[in-house]
Amino acid sequence: MQLVLGEPFILACGVVTPKWGEEMDCRRQIVRRLAAEWEAAFIPFQDSFDQACREHPPKYWLPHGVHPSPAGHARMAELWLKGALLVQ
Repeated sequence: MQLVLGEPFILACGVVTPKWGEEMDCRRQIVRRLAAEWEAAFIPFQDSFDQACREHPPKYWLPHGVHPSPAGHARMAELWLKGALLVQ
């Protein structure tokens, strides 16, 4: 069995305020460090959503800035499957 850790993510819309950025950066660093320490697969959700915002605005992916829309969930599932394939 392989441990898989997903990167915490937010987008600047909905309930998300600029103050959230620093806290989430800290959480992302912790999860990256844990993934390396435990040799876990790491799923880069934040990076993916940042790139996705070049195609559609943040509210398309995370209407509240935190909770994914159906399109956001689909993007996360795709990343999760790619990550799972890497650890097999």
